[in-house]
Amino acid sequence: MATREKQQKHGQQKVVQYLNEAHAMELAMVQTLGAHISITPRSPYRTGLERHLRQTRRHVERIESRLEQLGEGRNPLQLGFAAAQVTIGQAISTAKAPVDMMRGASSAEKLLKNAKDEAVSEQLEIVTYRALQRLAEALGDDATARLAASIRKDETEMETRLHEQVEVLTEAMVREEIREQKVFDLTTVGAADAVRRLAGRASDEAEAAREDALEIRREVRATGREVAGRARRTASVARSGARRTVKTAATGAKETAGSARRTARTATSSTRRTTRSATSSARRTAKAAS
Repeated sequence: MATREKQQKHGQQKVVQYLNEAHAMELAMVQTLGAHISITPRSPYRTGLERHLRQTRRHVERIESRLEQLGEGRNPLQLGFAAAQVTIGQAISTAKAPVDMMRGASSAEKLLKNAKDEAVSEQLEIVTYRALQRLAEALGDDATARLAASIRKDETEMETRLHEQVEVLTEAMVREEIREQKVFDLTTVGAADAVRRLAGRASDEAEAAREDALEIRREVRATGREVAGRARRTASVARSGARRTVKTAATGAKETAGSARRTARTATSSTRRTTRSATSSARRTAKAAS
């Protein structure tokens, strides 16, 4: 029983080792593809490289996910080995970039030599995943076997496309070097297109910022007009209220004055009547006394 557990553990360690080797190889390929794309003009060949670069990045993520599932994704020994391979691969691809620019007498021949290198790299990846798949099948690791088979299919398809491009690029090299015909527009290499995209993005962002500033200015002006309108309406309402108050007060004063005049007239009339009555009574009294 102990021997079987030991064998299973050793088998899983071997699977993890192969996965880490494949992971390092894919990371190095990301660097190489990026370097080659940067010096490749717009063409079906570059379109294929860009598509495979996206695939390769997904391969890296899928392998990392499988390593985590196996609980060995952070094995220090294996990570150290993989890191060393990645470092070597990155150094090689970085060093190759300026060399790739100078190799060959024409731009077509530079691309042809790159395509040949990429085809060799694909063959190495294919046999690596074939070995990983067979190892996983022998150990009953179906998930890893399916992963290896899936990625190997992508690599095989890329190898086929590269073989086709080798023929196309060879013909382009003949046209450029032998027949002295212009085939590629070197102003459209990947690096130049990337700079143009960045410049376009910066221009778009600047335009968006300008539009935002104009919109803010319009909103501030609209808010100012709205506040001013509210102030005018409030002042108008206040003036109307004041006029109504003055008018009401004047009306009340007129009514009060009229009532006072009426009261005064009534009092005067009453006083006169009282006086006449008193005078008449006094006369009657005096007459009676005499």
